[in-house]
Amino acid sequence: MNLMMRGIKGKIDAMFVYLSPEALVSPDHPLRRIRKMVDQARAELTMGFDRMYSHKNRPSIPPEKLLF
Repeated sequence: MNLMMRGIKGKIDAMFVYLSPEALVSPDHPLRRIRKMVDQARAELTMGFDRMYSHKNRPSIPPEKLLF
């Protein structure tokens, strides 16, 4: 690998990684338990969120979608 004025000269094996977040987090990781709690809380709040949003004009982004 030779250094050049505009970066590193050499072969780049891959630019992107095509793995899902599920594949990156181990099955016993604490984040999995937190995710279950968040999903349950979000499900309980969905009806309240639905009542807050107008079904006229341009739709807005629901807050639960902003979390994920």
